[in-house]
Amino acid sequence: VGNCDGFIANRVMGVSGWPMLLQTGLMPHEIDAAAEGYGMRMGPCRMMDLVGLDLFGRERATAGVAKPDKYVMDAFFAAKRYGQKKGKGFYKYDEKRRHSRDPEAEALVQDVWRKAGTSPRALSEEDIVDRLYLPVVNEGFKCLEEGMAIRPSDIDVCCVFGYNWPRYRGGPMQWASAEGLPKVLSKLEAMGEKPSALLKECVQNKWKLNSKEVAKRIEDAWKSRWSESKL
Repeated sequence: VGNCDGFIANRVMGVSGWPMLLQTGLMPHEIDAAAEGYGMRMGPCRMMDLVGLDLFGRERATAGVAKPDKYVMDAFFAAKRYGQKKGKGFYKYDEKRRHSRDPEAEALVQDVWRKAGTSPRALSEEDIVDRLYLPVVNEGFKCLEEGMAIRPSDIDVCCVFGYNWPRYRGGPMQWASAEGLPKVLSKLEAMGEKPSALLKECVQNKWKLNSKEVAKRIEDAWKSRWSESKL
């Protein structure tokens, strides 16, 4: 794989739709339940509690861009709910770091929603999973078209070993193949996401990710980016 901001795994997982879901009417436990139902070891909100909400909250506060009255993550940082290290974040934790829902955390989320004019909403588990991980798939296609990875399976390996993407799903690119690229493209467009040019090209030409045409397209992008004259 090539060298890009966040490398491959952080780059593609960094566009997961969980912050938008949290901002627009879903509680942390609802988002995490869908992610874990899909096969993730830990949902994104539990993961943020493990990493530490202060890691990103402090950066935004220091930069003067934090808006705790409008953004849930900023509100949690302002309330010093940093995650497991403080015993409270999106969830509360006991002395053995076992998590459970926290009425105070959920009230804080609801307060931000109220100020932002947002109401709670219900989404199916499939819809939540799509909003969580189809943007990841789309970013994977962008990595391929930019020459940041030479094989779709390289992206899958990065996500399986770097983020515990469920192995039986194969990784985001294999999951997209199993779902069907036309279906992936249609859902991304319905979500308002701008699809990768390579994804659109695959659908238009009825190419599968393991086709020789896609392999040639990716190889050309790789060679163009990493040719000796550019190193």
